[in-house]
Amino acid sequence: MNGLQTIIYSGLWYILCAFSMLFVAGTEAILYRAVTEKRKKAPLLTAAVNAILAFALFLILMDCAMSKITSSPERFTQFEVFLFDLPWLFYAGMEVLIGILLLIGSRENILYSNSSPTSETIRQAVDLLPEGIVISSRDGTVRLCNLKMNDLSKELTGDLLSDAGRLWSVVVETGKEQGGKYLVRLPSKEVWLFEKGSFTADEQTYTQITSVDVTERYRIIDE
Repeated sequence: MNGLQTIIYSGLWYILCAFSMLFVAGTEAILYRAVTEKRKKAPLLTAAVNAILAFALFLILMDCAMSKITSSPERFTQFEVFLFDLPWLFYAGMEVLIGILLLIGSRENILYSNSSPTSETIRQAVDLLPEGIVISSRDGTVRLCNLKMNDLSKELTGDLLSDAGRLWSVVVETGKEQGGKYLVRLPSKEVWLFEKGSFTADEQTYTQITSVDVTERYRIIDE
């Protein structure tokens, strides 16, 4: 059976090389997503093995081409020469295997994307909340803020929310403390209960301010 060296620079050779380059790019992309999205071990291991196979195949093809034009064939080891003499169908089979694993990885990516919330869907869900919420860094820089808290900030400070520390200062100044929480009556006559807390994520400490509309509750009390 014809070895890999016998088809160098033929149409079949260029097809093998083209698919090899595509597979290197595709497997690296799948592996990158698996790592950054902190997938389970099985998909991550499959993506890593497939990326290694694709890259190794690409190197073999490039070295085999180099062996055809080099003036120093002794630079290649006996093992490399052995690889160059393997039937080209063996490498075609490797590409089929890599392609199948790549399709499986792509399918898993699609299923994961469809079943996992994205940052945009999370933001949309938070914006639909009737309560106000803002998450900020310790210096007051806003990391997440929903529409309701933005509206409350405009009523209390006159501006869109850009500094959670400033908002909380206004809440403390204008509100009435109730067990660590602050009851604030807005110019619109609505009454909101503000609460401040903190949490740690990825070794970073964040501040969270939430607000709940208690207008109806206090209207009943006033009556």
